[in-house]
Amino acid sequence: MVMKGASLLVALGAVVSLASCAGGNPAADGPLTGSPSAGAVATATVDSGSPDEPQDIGNACREQVASLQDWLKAIEAAGLPLAMSLLDEGTHLVKRKGPALDEPAPVVHVTSSSVLLDGVPVDMPSGLQTELAKLINLRRSMMPLSPFIQAPRSYVAINAEVPWSQVTHVAREAAAAGIVQLTLLFVDPERSVPGPPPSAIDADLARLAKASKARRQQIAAELMAYVYQDCQEALRVIAQMGVHEVADIKQVILDELPAAIGACACAADDASVMALHWTIFGNSKPTSGVTLQLAPPDSIPVTTLSLLAEVPWNEAYVQVVELATDASKQPVAFAISAADDSAKKPAPTK
Repeated sequence: MVMKGASLLVALGAVVSLASCAGGNPAADGPLTGSPSAGAVATATVDSGSPDEPQDIGNACREQVASLQDWLKAIEAAGLPLAMSLLDEGTHLVKRKGPALDEPAPVVHVTSSSVLLDGVPVDMPSGLQTELAKLINLRRSMMPLSPFIQAPRSYVAINAEVPWSQVTHVAREAAAAGIVQLTLLFVDPERSVPGPPPSAIDADLARLAKASKARRQQIAAELMAYVYQDCQEALRVIAQMGVHEVADIKQVILDELPAAIGACACAADDASVMALHWTIFGNSKPTSGVTLQLAPPDSIPVTTLSLLAEVPWNEAYVQVVELATDASKQPVAFAISAADDSAKKPAPTK
């Protein structure tokens, strides 16, 4: 089970108010089965010096913090940007080996019957353009220095059976919203993902996975507060996700969370921390990406790729990837061939 970016921000917004009562019940049908301090490192100590002096958290806690940081980086290296949950389990993407993705960006998921932005369905036509434009404006006001604003990018995960007509509509709406870089997602069958170890909250996470969509946000926020109830430094970091002027959720998790856990002498149970963040951000299907430059709607593209409307993505992607790997053929626009061109072999045109 993965939570979507938009839902996650809603859930994180509730962490602050829950922090003071974090020992509560994250599931309506039963109490927590685990304890966030059950596996904490007992040998870690904090010196009682003045607040202005560095505190020694002990070797055990330092090793725990370093291990957590390495694990988070390993997840990122596997192709799972922590800024977002890429896809639901069962998504049928084309398989293609490629580099891991590490830049935060919204995710558009295209199926034969729907289009979703960060897990939320959008009305087509024009709905994707509207929502992407809103997202760009929001990010511009909150994180004006982020790489996303400097060159707006969107990840696009396209199911193998999706027809070219749907791909074309999505690309056009993305360009109209201001997206200039389109990164196409594929499943990398050769990359492995380091999952979390068993934890004291596994039963609660299993309950979370079976909860309704509306309940997941609330339960996830309550579990977050529960796991970090003895680590106020981590709670403060989590509460600030999504509102940092420059950083994004991925950067906050990688750069600030391990240190915050160290600041509270590793009071949070390490295994529960890993299990919780895997539940929120993890994906057992690592992805690779190929990026191309989109031509703005009012410009003349260097290359226009025109295919028949019914050509499935698992056939069309080969030509798209070919364009993406040749800078001289970009920026690119997608088009739909007329039916009477069916006798011609589809090919990029310059």
